[in-house]
Amino acid sequence: MSTSYSCPSCGKAYTWKTNLIRHMKLECGKLPQQQCPYCQYVSSHKSNVKKHMQRLHKNFPSI
Repeated sequence: MSTSYSCPSCGKAYTWKTNLIRHMKLECGKLPQQQCPYCQYVSSHKSNVKKHMQRLHKNFPSI
C-alpha cells in the first residue's frame, strides 16, 4: 500500500512528503523561473532547460 501526498492548492500528488513540501515552496502557483537563452522555452527546473538546450540547440555553445 503506497501513501500519496497531495498539494492542497493544485492537487498534484507525490509519493514522498519531502517532494510535496519542495513543490509547495518552489513551484505551486509560481511562474517558471528558468528560460532558454535561445528561445522562449521556460521551465521551473534548470535541468529541464539544460535538456531542452541539448536536444534542440545542439549548434549553440553551452552556457
